[in-house]
Amino acid sequence: MPGHRISGTGVLVLAAAIAFGGTAQAAARSVPHPSHEVLATVGHSPVETVMETGTANGELIIARCPAGTRAVGGGVRTHGAAAFDSYPAPDGAGWIGSARGPDPNTPVTVYAVCA
Repeated sequence: MPGHRISGTGVLVLAAAIAFGGTAQAAARSVPHPSHEVLATVGHSPVETVMETGTANGELIIARCPAGTRAVGGGVRTHGAAAFDSYPAPDGAGWIGSARGPDPNTPVTVYAVCA
């Protein structure tokens, strides 16, 4: 599936929650809808959040950053399942996550904050 980019206040909340030890699951609730806009800048780099969706079957889901950017944070969002993995991709170009739950068809979203 292709990744989606998100912009708006919700991404700032997501990035702030990650930076200050919160969870992406709680912060992601305020993300209004996907779009393709750049959100802000960190130094001289634009910041954008990308997401990739999957299901809570335990398989890894990778949210890839746009070319030339690296993941500076990320997280996993799900309802009714437990996040099992959440960490940066070994090459730094995205975020990897997974979830498991009683229903393996439960939606899971992995986010990468890229700059």
